[in-house]
Amino acid sequence: MTTATLTATATPTELAPTDIDWYDLMPNDGKRYELVDGELKELPPMRMSHTTVAGTITFLFGQHIRSQGLPFVFGPGAAFRLGMSGANFRVPDVSVTPRERISGNLDNEPGIAAGFPDIAVEVVSRTDTYEEVVAKALLYLERGVAVVLLVDLYNREVVIRRSGGAIHTLTGDDTLTLDPVLPGFSCSVSEIFSDLDQMAAMEGGDD
Repeated sequence: MTTATLTATATPTELAPTDIDWYDLMPNDGKRYELVDGELKELPPMRMSHTTVAGTITFLFGQHIRSQGLPFVFGPGAAFRLGMSGANFRVPDVSVTPRERISGNLDNEPGIAAGFPDIAVEVVSRTDTYEEVVAKALLYLERGVAVVLLVDLYNREVVIRRSGGAIHTLTGDDTLTLDPVLPGFSCSVSEIFSDLDQMAAMEGGDD
């Protein structure tokens, strides 16, 4: 595989390859990146609270998908090409995608999906701004994602944004359902934060 080094003088055109060629331009420095309107953007390191909640959501999705034998691929860290130009590759914290939408051989094309997931989850932490999170959610919805979940660590709430514009906020023992996108799935908001709350209780402080 041919590799290339990105420099500060690279133009947006140079950073807008199509399909998996984007991975050839990724710096091999152990950091996380997204391609935003043709510009490479480094993602901030994730705090333990962030990874804990993302892991809990992945487990809840996986438990349901496996038990019901649903034809979905799920998990953290997959990159999605949003639109045909290749100018936007985004990496949701957790995603759920129909199997038929995953492109090619995943052994050779790590984490790449053609198009968009059905569900994209973004865990909102102190390093995120409200404007950035909403802009990313709207981009997902514009490009075909059916449901975006914005999971707020510090307010312990989940904001559901659906294609068509519906927005709902859930807290505490409210029940999150994702029909018809993920049939039969349900959990309480408190379940999503349960591992984080246990970790915070053991530490005797905030997350």
